[in-house]
Amino acid sequence: MVSDEDASFFKGNLERRGIDTNPSCDYCGSESEDSQHLFRFCNLAKLVWMYSPLQICSNDVETVSLKKWIQSYILLFNSKDGGSEAKLDAFISILWSLWVTRNERVFRNESKHVRAVLLTMDRMLGMAKHFKECTLATGKSMMNICKPLGFDLVQLGAVRNQVADFILQIDGSWEKKTRKSGGGWAFKEHSNARYREGGGCYGSALSATQVETEVCLKAMEWAEKQGKREILVITDSSVLVSTLDNIEIADISMFWMVSRIRRLATTFNICSFLKVDRGQVQEAHEIANKCRKNGVTFNSVI
Repeated sequence: MVSDEDASFFKGNLERRGIDTNPSCDYCGSESEDSQHLFRFCNLAKLVWMYSPLQICSNDVETVSLKKWIQSYILLFNSKDGGSEAKLDAFISILWSLWVTRNERVFRNESKHVRAVLLTMDRMLGMAKHFKECTLATGKSMMNICKPLGFDLVQLGAVRNQVADFILQIDGSWEKKTRKSGGGWAFKEHSNARYREGGGCYGSALSATQVETEVCLKAMEWAEKQGKREILVITDSSVLVSTLDNIEIADISMFWMVSRIRRLATTFNICSFLKVDRGQVQEAHEIANKCRKNGVTFNSVI
């Protein structure tokens, strides 16, 4: 979580930097919006914390910084006396839900109150539980693959409570000035294997996200031709994963490709999409760069 000092996207900080904006909180309108206000002192935040399963009084010690306040609860939930993984998950989910609700209020003009934030929290906890319970075909915990930020996991195949042993790593490369693009995918048969080149493509695109979406579709089509019925697609694009989860937020330039990906995903027995760190798609990234720079397209055969 960010601190007041580096949270330049809060309206109070924007005003202090000389940007013309109304610094007041869009919910209560009583104070300058900063991270302390949003997560602790706003009327909405105070009610959410009190009505949540944690029943926290968020404004008990107002002089404590947000960073230290969050750290104190993390230490508490990790301690022997007050330790509880479920409580820690709920705490993080509430922070995230307050942020999501704030953005929907600011950018979409959606008026949401305590119930909406708590429902978002419940959804996040459900995703966290589902993620932790997911197992590979080998029976290993999904945590052995990676730890995605925000539990960004979308499952669109016939089976929704497992992830596949076959891992398909994808990435795109895009040059804004020329709009030249390249995409690449690598694969491995199981979690302990090494990644091998799957294929790559060359073309042009309007955005980096469009490239990522296109390479996702091509990689899935390739996997289908290889006779794979269970796949886990990993990508460093949170936009792609979010769009696959909710097609209504898809940009018009990507809508038809996202629709095709979702339709194709339903033909697989297991088809999951997972947001990972950039370092976990390095092999695909190298292929994508090579295809963009050299103008090549290729497909490997397993």
